[in-house]
Amino acid sequence: NHDNKLTVMSFNGSAWVNVGGDAGISEGLADRPQLAICSGTPYVAFATKSADDTDWHLSVMKYD
Repeated sequence: NHDNKLTVMSFNGSAWVNVGGDAGISEGLADRPQLAICSGTPYVAFATKSADDTDWHLSVMKYD
């Protein structure tokens, strides 16, 4: 359980491991994740709730 945060993982041949450090790349609840690869760079887009839990925002992140 990662408190409903978006977590990106990769398979290293024997186990799933977190990509980019700790689990939970979103600051809060993440919903409707979408993955795209552009010129070899993976991007993830997702909806996330605001801190006061009233509004949804779109977030896009890439892995360097």
